Amino acid sequence: MNPAAKKAEDPKGNAVKNEKEMTATSGAPMTLAQVRKELKGVKGKRFWRSLDELADTPEFRAAVEQEFPTAAQEWVDPVSRREFWQILYGLRAEGACIVISTAYLDEADRCDRLALMHDGAVPYCEAPRALRARRPGGMVEISTPDARAARGALAAVPGVRGVLMVGDGVHVHVDDARQRIPELESALAQRRIEHAAAREVVASMEDLFVALLGQGASGAQQRAAS
Repeated sequence: MNPAAKKAEDPKGNAVKNEKEMTATSGAPMTLAQVRKELKGVKGKRFWRSLDELADTPEFRAAVEQEFPTAAQEWVDPVSRREFWQILYGLRAEGACIVISTAYLDEADRCDRLALMHDGAVPYCEAPRALRARRPGGMVEISTPDARAARGALAAVPGVRGVLMVGDGVHVHVDDARQRIPELESALAQRRIEHAAAREVVASMEDLFVALLGQGASGAQQRAAS
């Protein structure tokens, strides 16, 4: 028997597929369903060796290019993005470690650990829960047709730590939401800025990102001045 054609064996002596057997015989790009079928029944370290062998084939690379867009603008469809995340959840359930780079902070909130990057540095790298614990105070949401004017009016209110324009209004980071809500509404009324009733909300990852980076910038300025 030709040694090159002999199947490899795992430590228990079970035959496993070699690289040629793990590619599509037709030469056409393999689908994800075909990939899963080829790897079915292969477990443990041998699974990852088999996956590495498969990933080094032209058929698999073509399948990846076909199944996964390479540019962010190709993922504008919300349904497609949700389906993509379902694939990622499936890979994680199989034991894969996945590193994701995204500008969509609501998607980042789905990860087990986040590294927030800003200005070429990574000032924070923690679990979402731990990052939220770093941001004291509350978040107030106010809907208004003139978010820009509202941001200017609210920035000077005592207890306000930051104002972020989001959607059809603003998110206001304050030291105490219940105490500051009447003061925020009063400031808008004085400027005659139309708005809906203010309400306390759970801070989004975007709110957290802006608050933490602003907090870090203030700290850096204070250290530079001392």
